[in-house]
Amino acid sequence: AYGPDMSDYKIFRIVSDGENGQGLHIECEVYSSSTGAWRIIGAVPHLPMYVFLIPHRSSHVFVGGKIYWLVSLEDPGIILYVDMEERFGVMELPYYSPDLRYEDRITVTTYLINLGGSLSLVVLHVDYFDVWEWKEASWVLVIEDYLPFMNFSEIALFLTSSEKEILCVTEWQLWTYHVNTRKWEERGGPPTQFTSPAMFPFTESLLPCKLSLSVNSLYIHVCTIVCFLLHCSLIQCDMLFY
Repeated sequence: AYGPDMSDYKIFRIVSDGENGQGLHIECEVYSSSTGAWRIIGAVPHLPMYVFLIPHRSSHVFVGGKIYWLVSLEDPGIILYVDMEERFGVMELPYYSPDLRYEDRITVTTYLINLGGSLSLVVLHVDYFDVWEWKEASWVLVIEDYLPFMNFSEIALFLTSSEKEILCVTEWQLWTYHVNTRKWEERGGPPTQFTSPAMFPFTESLLPCKLSLSVNSLYIHVCTIVCFLLHCSLIQCDMLFY
């Protein structure tokens, strides 16, 4: 998390040390660039969710000076957040009537995103999707549109956003949804299937670029810059193991 001065930032790490007799004991550690040290700031009401089958899936987003984490997708659904002053809070997900079909409510393919500077939530259904925006302390449904995939032959693996675009990786393709025109664009994909994709909106580095780099480090930085240029300011990572 960072404020107007991006060089003054904080890193929040939420950890659990196991059972304490009354359930999990969850606390937060924070690193401050101003002090250069980690410190414990106390207990946290919830542990952010973790998707075992998709470990690189983004369940958090930074918007307007706060970090938001998905905690639970079970009705009513929970979001945990913290601000730069290290104050934690909890909010609920948008309301879906229990009378709706299961696939028309909050699904496992639900993502927090920063859409044009606003906290937003994308819920992918079987053949359509919803976009909710947090406005004046309540969720407002701003988009309900069709999906060109998720028809059981092409499953969404990762989703993020960039300004007024929603970007989604499936097993075979990279898709872009243009919010202003309400149209999907198929961006192509790799020669083979995506395996463990991860996409992140481009953000200017919090750290100054130093020239004292090894050859290997320089190669990694150059490759990263090329990835940004080739993929519209996005990093796509397919993790390879040898």
